[in-house]
Amino acid sequence: MSNYFVVSIKFPKNKGGFTSTTYYQPLFRHVADYRLTNQSLIQFNITKQLAFTTSVNYFFDFNPPTGVRQSTFSINNGLLFTF
Repeated sequence: MSNYFVVSIKFPKNKGGFTSTTYYQPLFRHVADYRLTNQSLIQFNITKQLAFTTSVNYFFDFNPPTGVRQSTFSINNGLLFTF
């Protein structure tokens, strides 16, 4: 089973937008054991063809396998060119 929640916002005057998706995945036989994932992206349009982006990814596992981190987090910045 997997549940998810999405938020998507477009900025006025085509200046960019924000999107965030969060997934919740419980274990059927033990609901307190779950995984949570979030993927978010914000985009600022500089021109019609060039944009600055920042993405954030987060992963959490309540009961990960031995030797695996319980959570991970990353931030990525970039330039998006559309032609």
